[in-house]
Amino acid sequence: MMKPDIEERIMRDFGREYLVAIELVSAFEVEAGLSPRISRCIVHLAGGDISKLEAAIQTARNDWRDVIMWAETVPFEFNQPFR
Repeated sequence: MMKPDIEERIMRDFGREYLVAIELVSAFEVEAGLSPRISRCIVHLAGGDISKLEAAIQTARNDWRDVIMWAETVPFEFNQPFR
């Protein structure tokens, strides 16, 4: 089940496309079984763009460490809920 902070961030970032984004991230979470940290990184990297979200999900499927590295090169730790 998706963490509430991730769902709220998706709703804020993706506007009218938020349902598609929630579906994509939810499906990935079920498929991959990884921590919410990965989902937070994916949502951050997408920046409200569905095509970037799909690309970030595909990257995480290949190697989830890449999305952590790309998202957390700034001083923000996605192992904590969005504020």
